[in-house]
Amino acid sequence: MAARMRIATLALLGCGALFFGCSDEPVAALNRDAGAQSSSDAGGARDASASARDGGADARDGSVAMDAGTPIDQCDPLAQSGCNPPASKCVVEGPVAGTRCITPDDDDVDIDEVCMGRDCVAGLACVRESTTSTISRCVKVCDVENAVGCESLGADYDCTVRISGSNWGACQLLPPLCNPYDQTACDAEEACQPWLRRDGTFEMRCRDRGTGKAGDLCTTGNPRCDRGLACVRTTDGNAFCRQYCQTNTDCAPPDQCIGAVPSPPFMYCAE
Repeated sequence: MAARMRIATLALLGCGALFFGCSDEPVAALNRDAGAQSSSDAGGARDASASARDGGADARDGSVAMDAGTPIDQCDPLAQSGCNPPASKCVVEGPVAGTRCITPDDDDVDIDEVCMGRDCVAGLACVRESTTSTISRCVKVCDVENAVGCESLGADYDCTVRISGSNWGACQLLPPLCNPYDQTACDAEEACQPWLRRDGTFEMRCRDRGTGKAGDLCTTGNPRCDRGLACVRTTDGNAFCRQYCQTNTDCAPPDQCIGAVPSPPFMYCAE
């Protein structure tokens, strides 16, 4: 009975209620001339997927200052409402990264194509591929508050990137879905761990592999847990790397296999 009482105190934590370091919101810095440029240290966790992104402003390249004021939207870049298509298109752009209507060009480029700034077709934004890249590509604009806008791209896309200083985001391709029990789909340097989608649902996806072993304290990525483990917090505020399991026989006594699939989407060993 005592053991089961302790199990009941385990809290599902983290990016909502479960784990540390599920996904830090990435931010893409908007440039009035070069488009929305990502200044992140990762692509997509939300860590391996999208680490915290700092969209800092750089006056030299025309980036919008984060403290310039509240973004003011003159139109909706997702619905393309508030403008007069096809004579004008709504873009995430302006002195405070708000939106406004501009005249499209005949040679505007489509999704995933290399762009220079405002030359993406309506509904897209120009984002740098990485912090070290000088290449920007058109990505689909989405609504970060309501987690909508990426549906047409498929289930492996999510509105994970917030365009800094704006009210909007950019759709991003997520890392592969995986099996936490056998690590299927993840490369050797990756681990199958919890991923929080923008709509609040959990999935298991490949993320950067950590060094934390079973029973080690873990935090938001320092250290992240190794393959076969997830970082789970107890109600006393501590968090530990816990081994995935499917039955009690997978756990070393006195641990038991607990959890509540599908939320969280796995079982783990705990006393």
